[in-house]
Amino acid sequence: MNFSVKVSYDKSAILEKITKSRAFVEKGWAVAEKIAIKKYNLSKRLFFKEFTSHSVTKEINRGAGASNTSGLLGGEANLFSFFGFDEGADPIDDLENYLQQSFHFRRGGYRNKQWTFRIQSPDKETTEKHVVGKFGLDYTGESWLEGVEKGYSGLQYYLRFRGKGRSGGGIQSRVAVNEVTFKTTKYLSEMLANFRKNIEEK
Repeated sequence: MNFSVKVSYDKSAILEKITKSRAFVEKGWAVAEKIAIKKYNLSKRLFFKEFTSHSVTKEINRGAGASNTSGLLGGEANLFSFFGFDEGADPIDDLENYLQQSFHFRRGGYRNKQWTFRIQSPDKETTEKHVVGKFGLDYTGESWLEGVEKGYSGLQYYLRFRGKGRSGGGIQSRVAVNEVTFKTTKYLSEMLANFRKNIEEK
């Protein structure tokens, strides 16, 4: 006697069991992590590319003898000297190392068929505090990182003088020697915003 047996199944229920199985989740972690790390590393590379190519970074890196290529000082001085960095100091190298150490990537959790990852990027306020009093402008109690974006007064009293001052590039005059005002520009805040934007893009 020939006969057949028909078996029906609930497709959604089976898929639900599969997606909750340990094997499925573990295999998914390997694939998802590979994709997430690739995106994280790319976004991080773009962040540091923007950092090293920024006009403020370049000007400070050139030291007390640099020209004011950033345009923030109206050509009257340079950022290294105006911020009062000690002669021979390397504030950009210190900042870059700090930023590098502030990025972190780790697994989050798995829920509703989604693998999540936790990404930590530098905090603007904490980074600003890191450089207060460590490099330049310790007499103001402010961060030069914050000053780049908010501005500084006193540029009218800055006198460029090679070999003088803590930076070896200028001194503060008792009387106004020019009528130039400090121009601001987006710096760290914009880089951090772009990093987050790149991470969140699908």
